[in-house]
Amino acid sequence: MTSSEELLEQSDLLLDASALAVLHSSKYRDLIPIIVSRFNVHVTIFSLVEFAASIYYTRKTPPSTSIMQVMRKIYNVIDTLDDALIEKIAMLMGELTHYSIPATFEDVANVVIALQRKMVLVTGDPERYTGLEKYGAIILNVEELIQSTEEFLEREIKP
Repeated sequence: MTSSEELLEQSDLLLDASALAVLHSSKYRDLIPIIVSRFNVHVTIFSLVEFAASIYYTRKTPPSTSIMQVMRKIYNVIDTLDDALIEKIAMLMGELTHYSIPATFEDVANVVIALQRKMVLVTGDPERYTGLEKYGAIILNVEELIQSTEEFLEREIKP
């Protein structure tokens, strides 16, 4: 078992919008049921909004389709934050701004939530979190999750 596999087995996962985009692509969407059955998978409302916006922008789904309802059936959606968590997000945003470190609100919120809830943050774009890893977040490329899932399937399917 590789270190990323060990990490995956011991942790809840938090997917960002870029990880959602990769997993919901035609190439990998069949892996989603396996991933959510193997792991406790979460997504923040902020990542869902970014992901849904990209879907609507590319017109890959009819406007009558409720992406949010579909996503809530698949993932554990984090859509409420307590005051302490909000303050931690604001403090980190302030620190990053003070030191001129660029980061989006979604990325900062995901890092803080992952840290507070001891989750592995899974992303399709690890470079988004450059500068944020130093705060202790564990960032995993979605490709490693995909590889781990494909290896799991190979082990389980072998006669």
